[in-house]
Amino acid sequence: RKARPLSLLLCLSRWKCLYSKSNMKARKLCWLLLVLGLALACMLAGSKASLALLICLVVLPLVCVLCVVGVRDKLRAGLSLPVNLNKGEEGTVSLTVTNPTWLPIFCLTCCLTVENCLSDSQESLQVQTFLLPKQTQKVTLQLDSRWCGRLRMTADRFRLYDCFGLIPIPAAMTAAGALTVQ
Repeated sequence: RKARPLSLLLCLSRWKCLYSKSNMKARKLCWLLLVLGLALACMLAGSKASLALLICLVVLPLVCVLCVVGVRDKLRAGLSLPVNLNKGEEGTVSLTVTNPTWLPIFCLTCCLTVENCLSDSQESLQVQTFLLPKQTQKVTLQLDSRWCGRLRMTADRFRLYDCFGLIPIPAAMTAAGALTVQ
């Protein structure tokens, strides 16, 4: 395997795969197909049950967005890195997000950026996870660099989503850390 100057390897929990980018697109498509199918059933059959389900499918994301807007200012993020790392050696980086409220966050995404301050090389990675009520979610990553220097890592551009992943809500959280590669 050929090493890159900065490489990030994801080692995430089993729940991580539920919120990958392709699964978010699949959830959006499923939501759209359900809404279209129920709208068609309402028009053709005039069923009250399909109308009630259609209303629920349209209102549920809006209710989730209202909950997310109320929660987004209370969330906290932190980044822990090793202080020193040898060249070519992998180190563990942990992104921790805490939800102190009673409301769950169905999907949270953020952008992790690693920058080598000496060589100005940079690499970004999109991380997705979820947050249970009154819990802390920890995402573990493996970081290595084959170049010496000071690495600065930031987690920013946090986005919170409703239960179907339709509406992104920005959150004003950031986390930063630095390490030295010798």
